[in-house]
Formats: sequence, C-alpha cells, structure tokens
Amino acid sequence: EFSSSNIAIARRDKALLLMGFRSYDDYLKSDLWKMIRGIVFGINSRCCVCSSPASQAHHLNYSIDALEGKPSAIEFCIVSMCDLCHNKVHFKGSQFLIGRGSRKKLRKLVAKHS
Repeated sequence: EFSSSNIAIARRDKALLLMGFRSYDDYLKSDLWKMIRGIVFGINSRCCVCSSPASQAHHLNYSIDALEGKPSAIEFCIVSMCDLCHNKVHFKGSQFLIGRGSRKKLRKLVAKHS
C-alpha cells in the first residue's frame, strides 16, 4: 500500500540520486546540508511551533530547489524546529510521516500553540 509518506520518500530519494547522493542519510551528512541548516538557523533559531531553541531544520517539501538550498526554497520550504516538536510532526503513533502527513500535523501543532 502506498501512502502519501511512501510517495514523498520515493520522490525525495529520486531527487537525491539526481543530485549525486546515494541516500538521505548521505545528504544529511553532506557539507551542502550543513550549509543549508546554518542558513535556516540564521533566519530563525527558534522552533516555529513552540519557540524553544531550534535543533532541527525540517523540510516542508523535498523539491530539488529545497534539497539544493536555493534561497527562495530555504525561506519557504525549510523551517526551524526543536527535537520534541520535530518528532511530533514526523510520528503518528508508530507511523512515520513525511510530505502531506507531516505538513498537516505541523499546521495542527502551530495552531495549538498560537
């Protein structure tokens, strides 16, 4: 069964292969990702949900522009989050969420904290 998360993972992994990365883990270890994270935390060093200090840079989508760190994509496609809120966004019970599912969960968390 294909969920929206499975589709998002497949699209992300295909984009990363086109960029020369064998896996998402390799991407997260790259100098490119370190640079992108630094820019994201420079824009906002606080969690977009609870305002705690941010420790995660969370992709709202995995477009090539976002993965490559294009300035407009960084501003609109990657947000700062603390570990706790980041985990809440990615999990529904034991189910891992990315793509549409995690964006929906993020909107709910932001509304709850507003």
